[in-house]
Amino acid sequence: MNNRQFVCSVEVWLMAALMLGGPAYAQTNGPGDTRVGCIHLDASGAHFIDVTNRTRTQAIADMQAAQASGGNAGDPCLSGRVADVPARVYAGLAKKYPAHFAPLPGATASRPAVVPSAASSTAAPFNATYAFTNLDALVPPAFLPFFSVTGLASNGRVYGALYDNNFNEWVAVYANGSITPLVAGVISTVSHNGIVGGSIVTDPVNYYTQAAIFRGNSVELVPRLAGEITSNVTTINDSGTAIVVSYDANFNGTVYGYRNGKALPVNVSIPGLYPSIMGMNNAGVLVGYVTIQEGPTSYSWLAFSYDLDKGTTTTLPPLPSNPFSWATGINGQGDIVGYSWGPTADERIGIWPASGGGFVEYFHEGTPQYPTVSNELLINDEDVIVITRTTDLNSYLVPSQGVRLSLTHLINYDPSTDGLPSYVFGLNNAGAITGLTTGPGYMDFLLLPQPGKQ
Repeated sequence: MNNRQFVCSVEVWLMAALMLGGPAYAQTNGPGDTRVGCIHLDASGAHFIDVTNRTRTQAIADMQAAQASGGNAGDPCLSGRVADVPARVYAGLAKKYPAHFAPLPGATASRPAVVPSAASSTAAPFNATYAFTNLDALVPPAFLPFFSVTGLASNGRVYGALYDNNFNEWVAVYANGSITPLVAGVISTVSHNGIVGGSIVTDPVNYYTQAAIFRGNSVELVPRLAGEITSNVTTINDSGTAIVVSYDANFNGTVYGYRNGKALPVNVSIPGLYPSIMGMNNAGVLVGYVTIQEGPTSYSWLAFSYDLDKGTTTTLPPLPSNPFSWATGINGQGDIVGYSWGPTADERIGIWPASGGGFVEYFHEGTPQYPTVSNELLINDEDVIVITRTTDLNSYLVPSQGVRLSLTHLINYDPSTDGLPSYVFGLNNAGAITGLTTGPGYMDFLLLPQPGKQ
């Protein structure tokens, strides 16, 4: 699940500013500003939160600051599934729409990057090599040369956004070597069988939207809640069951399920500030974590799963050695991937198996040997894990317990020109991967396992 609703509008507006002569660049820190962040939205407007190379402690501080300014469950900055907005993109938006977007903050001292390590074991039982496809190079001539990737279907199709010359956004799909626009709309998430969740823009001045489900080129609008001014589908499964985030005029957020024209309540029974929904499988089981305020400035976090049909909540505790847990995804078998972690760099990546028995550790990061820490994990039905949004801007494969492989070292490409695979948005059961590179530029990509290399 990738909350790119707001990101896509940002990209469109920046493209518009540049096409009109480029004055939007005036607020950037120059072409060398490689920060990536998310957009926190509250009653006072939109704000840029830098997430480049951030540690878990820095992520917590960002979440606390955003929450203090009026954030809630619907905000991707708070949920942990942050949208990846280049600083120069946000600067263009702030320049063009100063009444709605706070200026881009100045760059702080850079956080040290960590050199990616090849693997966590000298006897790695996994030797995949991936072919690299630059998806941005395949955008049709009638559209701006940028394909904003959102996710990956089981059949290898990549879904994302295209922008026409009037800066309208289109849901689009990559298949068989080409990218095809499907329907005008905002894409936020895609299911394994290619059902797209997102929204349509109903107020282009304030960028208010109405949640929508896209099947090919058909659109199903999700009826608005009472008092709603903007909404978006953030997660969807193969039956079309959707998770919707709705805001009222005071930017109070409501998270609920939607299926066959009916709203389904999401009542996670863990007392806390807000539940962060991070994933859902075809059985309608949601996973995420709850932020719990322990004192005026102290917080804790507890992972959970929630059965949308039964309305039942199951807590997912950390290992005894750690105080906190996050769940970030769930596969078709019901295995849940996440973190058992502490307030320092100590992060244990693992799975809560559907069979029970508690958290099973797969890899320990944030150690002297493996100092990287991360902010998101993906999992497929083979229990292969992808570690992404890391402090060294690389992504990693964990194919089995105790083994971590640098994704950069498994790709048949030139990272000096194509960049590091910093942000992974999709992983399917065939091992295909899609995402976004950073440095020296930004490039949407697809990775396909090469025959005979796995």
